[in-house]
Amino acid sequence: MLDDVHLYLRKSQNALLNIMCVSFHGEGAEFMEIVAPAVHRCKSTVLSSTTGKDLVRQLQGSMPELTDLQITVRNLFDLPEEDILQLHDLPKFKQLRLYNVGLQWGNVRLERLRSLQLANLEATAPTLGQVLAIIQSPPDLKQLALSNIRITIDGIPPLQNGSV
Repeated sequence: MLDDVHLYLRKSQNALLNIMCVSFHGEGAEFMEIVAPAVHRCKSTVLSSTTGKDLVRQLQGSMPELTDLQITVRNLFDLPEEDILQLHDLPKFKQLRLYNVGLQWGNVRLERLRSLQLANLEATAPTLGQVLAIIQSPPDLKQLALSNIRITIDGIPPLQNGSV
C-alpha cells in the first residue's frame, strides 16, 4: 500500500494533492513521513487519528496551495507546546476544522478564511483576543463554529469551578 503512495507521488510530479489519512493504530506516521516532502503541493488535507502526533508533526512548513484542512483526533488530547500545529504561508486557505488538536494561533494568518470549526480544545484554544481577530480579519468568513473550547481572556486564566 505505501509503495503505491511513493509511486503516485513520484508520477504526479508537481500536481496538486488531496490527502486523506485515517489512522487507527499509529500507521498514519509512516504514511505522513512519505507525504511530508510533498505537503507544499497539498490542496486539501483530511487527517484522522487516535493520537494525532503521528499526523501533525509532518504538516509543518509552507503549504501555499492548501485551501482546506481538517484534523480529527479521536482521543481528547493536547499536544505538547513544541508539537502544536504551525501553519504559515497559506495564501489560498479557506476552511479549517480542528477537533481535539491545537494550533499555534499567534502566527497563522486567516485573511481568506470562509469557515472555521474548532471543537474540544483546552490548553491550545485561542484566547478571546485571538478569536476576535479571527472574526474580524477575513471578510469572507461565513461560518464560525466553536464547541467545547476553553477560551481565556488574554493573560487571564480561565475560571476554575465557575467561581470568581
